Amino acid sequence: MADDERTHTVTGSHQRTIVVADDEPLYADAHSRMLADRYDVKTVYSGAAALEAVDDSVDVLLVDRRMPSLSGDELLETLAERGATCRTIVVSAIDPSTDALEVKTDGYLTKPVTQRQLADCIERVLE
Repeated sequence: MADDERTHTVTGSHQRTIVVADDEPLYADAHSRMLADRYDVKTVYSGAAALEAVDDSVDVLLVDRRMPSLSGDELLETLAERGATCRTIVVSAIDPSTDALEVKTDGYLTKPVTQRQLADCIERVLE
Protein backbone atom coordinates (compact mmCIF):
# COMPACT_ATOMS: atom_id res chain seq x y z
CA MET A 1 0.00 0.00 0.00
CA ALA A 2 1.40 3.41 -0.95
CA ASP A 3 1.94 5.96 1.81
CA ASP A 4 -0.76 8.24 0.42
CA GLU A 5 -3.31 5.40 0.64
CA ARG A 6 -2.73 4.70 4.34
CA THR A 7 -5.33 5.75 6.84
CA HIS A 8 -5.38 5.71 10.58
CA THR A 9 -8.56 5.87 12.61
CA VAL A 10 -8.94 6.56 16.31
CA THR A 11 -12.50 6.04 17.46
CA GLY A 12 -14.02 6.28 20.86
CA SER A 13 -17.22 7.46 22.40
CA HIS A 14 -16.89 11.02 21.16
CA GLN A 15 -19.82 12.79 19.54
CA ARG A 16 -17.84 14.50 16.78
CA THR A 17 -15.71 13.09 13.96
CA ILE A 18 -12.70 14.86 12.46
CA VAL A 19 -10.79 13.89 9.30
CA VAL A 20 -7.18 15.08 9.18
CA ALA A 21 -5.77 15.18 5.63
CA ASP A 22 -2.09 15.97 5.18
CA ASP A 23 0.51 14.27 2.97
CA GLU A 24 3.18 14.90 5.61
CA PRO A 25 2.73 12.13 8.19
CA LEU A 26 4.60 14.15 10.83
CA TYR A 27 1.92 16.87 10.73
CA ALA A 28 -1.05 14.57 10.09
CA ASP A 29 -0.20 12.26 12.96
CA ALA A 30 0.64 15.13 15.35
CA HIS A 31 -2.65 16.90 14.63
CA SER A 32 -4.55 13.64 15.08
CA ARG A 33 -2.89 12.99 18.44
CA MET A 34 -3.75 16.53 19.55
CA LEU A 35 -7.44 15.87 18.88
CA ALA A 36 -7.89 12.21 19.82
CA ASP A 37 -8.89 12.92 23.41
CA ARG A 38 -11.88 15.04 22.31
CA TYR A 39 -12.94 13.65 18.91
CA ASP A 40 -13.06 10.50 16.84
CA VAL A 41 -10.25 11.11 14.36
CA LYS A 42 -9.52 9.58 10.98
CA THR A 43 -6.12 10.43 9.51
CA VAL A 44 -5.47 10.27 5.77
CA TYR A 45 -2.34 11.13 3.85
CA SER A 46 -3.66 12.34 0.49
CA GLY A 47 -6.43 14.38 -1.05
CA ALA A 48 -7.79 11.29 -2.78
CA ALA A 49 -7.99 9.39 0.52
CA ALA A 50 -9.71 12.40 2.10
CA LEU A 51 -12.27 12.43 -0.70
CA GLU A 52 -13.12 8.83 0.17
CA ALA A 53 -13.09 9.46 3.93
CA VAL A 54 -15.47 12.42 3.97
CA ASP A 55 -19.08 11.31 4.31
CA ASP A 56 -22.13 12.47 6.26
CA SER A 57 -20.62 11.25 9.56
CA VAL A 58 -17.71 13.73 9.35
CA ASP A 59 -18.15 16.99 11.26
CA VAL A 60 -14.87 18.71 10.37
CA LEU A 61 -12.19 18.22 7.72
CA LEU A 62 -8.71 19.58 8.52
CA VAL A 63 -6.84 19.82 5.23
CA ASP A 64 -3.41 20.84 4.02
CA ARG A 65 -3.37 22.86 0.80
CA ARG A 66 -0.27 21.34 -0.82
CA MET A 67 -0.71 17.66 -1.47
CA PRO A 68 0.31 15.72 -4.59
CA SER A 69 -2.26 14.41 -7.07
CA LEU A 70 -5.28 16.12 -5.48
CA SER A 71 -4.36 19.32 -3.65
CA GLY A 72 -6.26 20.59 -0.66
CA ASP A 73 -7.68 23.40 -2.81
CA GLU A 74 -8.94 20.88 -5.40
CA LEU A 75 -10.30 18.65 -2.64
CA LEU A 76 -12.28 21.53 -1.15
CA GLU A 77 -13.66 22.48 -4.58
CA THR A 78 -14.73 18.87 -5.25
CA LEU A 79 -16.39 18.54 -1.85
CA ALA A 80 -18.25 21.84 -2.38
CA GLU A 81 -19.47 20.61 -5.78
CA ARG A 82 -20.69 17.39 -4.15
CA GLY A 83 -22.56 19.33 -1.48
CA ALA A 84 -20.52 18.00 1.44
CA THR A 85 -21.92 19.20 4.76
CA CYS A 86 -18.82 19.01 6.95
CA ARG A 87 -17.04 22.12 8.16
CA THR A 88 -13.60 22.70 6.62
CA ILE A 89 -10.46 24.11 8.18
CA VAL A 90 -7.27 24.61 6.20
CA VAL A 91 -4.09 23.88 8.17
CA SER A 92 -1.25 24.91 5.88
CA ALA A 93 2.19 26.45 5.77
CA ILE A 94 0.88 28.73 3.00
CA ASP A 95 0.20 32.23 4.28
CA PRO A 96 -3.30 33.11 3.02
CA SER A 97 -2.33 36.76 2.59
CA THR A 98 0.25 35.80 -0.05
CA ASP A 99 -1.74 33.04 -1.78
CA ALA A 100 -5.47 33.51 -1.42
CA LEU A 101 -7.72 30.48 -1.32
CA GLU A 102 -10.49 30.70 -3.89
CA VAL A 103 -12.91 28.27 -2.26
CA LYS A 104 -14.79 29.05 0.94
CA THR A 105 -13.61 27.44 4.18
CA ASP A 106 -14.78 27.77 7.75
CA GLY A 107 -11.31 28.35 9.20
CA TYR A 108 -7.65 28.78 8.30
CA LEU A 109 -4.63 28.06 10.48
CA THR A 110 -1.00 28.52 9.49
CA LYS A 111 1.45 25.75 10.46
CA PRO A 112 2.81 25.07 12.93
CA VAL A 113 -0.26 25.01 15.17
CA THR A 114 -0.75 24.21 18.82
CA GLN A 115 -3.31 21.89 20.34
CA ARG A 116 -5.15 24.93 21.74
CA GLN A 117 -5.29 26.64 18.31
CA LEU A 118 -6.71 23.48 16.70
CA ALA A 119 -9.27 22.93 19.45
CA ASP A 120 -10.37 26.58 19.51
CA CYS A 121 -10.79 26.74 15.74
CA ILE A 122 -12.77 23.48 15.66
CA GLU A 123 -15.04 24.64 18.47
CA ARG A 124 -15.65 27.96 16.68
CA VAL A 125 -16.68 26.29 13.43
CA LEU A 126 -18.94 23.81 15.23
CA GLU A 127 -20.90 26.51 17.13
